[in-house]
Amino acid sequence: MYPWNANYHEPSRDPTTEPEPNPDELPPVPAWPTLDTYGWFRGGGTNNSSSSSSSRSSRDSYDRESLPDAAAIEASRQEIINLVRRRYDIPESDPVDLTAISDTPDGSRPDANLARILHLAIAGSPRQKLTLREIFLAIKDRFAWYKNSEDKRWQGSIRHMLSMKAEFVQVPRPLMEPGQGHYWTLNMNLTGDKRVRKR
Repeated sequence: MYPWNANYHEPSRDPTTEPEPNPDELPPVPAWPTLDTYGWFRGGGTNNSSSSSSSRSSRDSYDRESLPDAAAIEASRQEIINLVRRRYDIPESDPVDLTAISDTPDGSRPDANLARILHLAIAGSPRQKLTLREIFLAIKDRFAWYKNSEDKRWQGSIRHMLSMKAEFVQVPRPLMEPGQGHYWTLNMNLTGDKRVRKR
């Protein structure tokens, strides 16, 4: 704000160069940024068209390069299946999933450790990765004891094993994918326990 000056006078408008203002005319609307189809802000007006096209082209190129190759994904899935098959001597003619463990006829707890159950549950899933909830559902769907047991301590044992054993790898859920919870997949080349962070 300018200091008050008794001698200050607002400059007069030159009628020869400046048109008479129209009190009924609205001021021009500024070109506000908008969102393009990629969710990026895009400036308004025609001056930004070339830069927007260039940046969009760069983003398209980056997205294509950052997306995993379908062949690489399939190779990784097959590697998981093959390593689990060899670990538990599953015949080539049999699927690598929880059907490799026989359920008990009397509904008692199956004679298989949790590591083997987890390996087969994850390897037998369509994408070789499951959320914790999906792991619980797969096990309960296969074995009557886990489905009917009122003792839920086995779920805590599974949580502990997933967080401790190196072969269980946590995979974040993609941002645009609906649902909750991260995934668990396998890296059968890793053995032993995960390194515990010092507090």
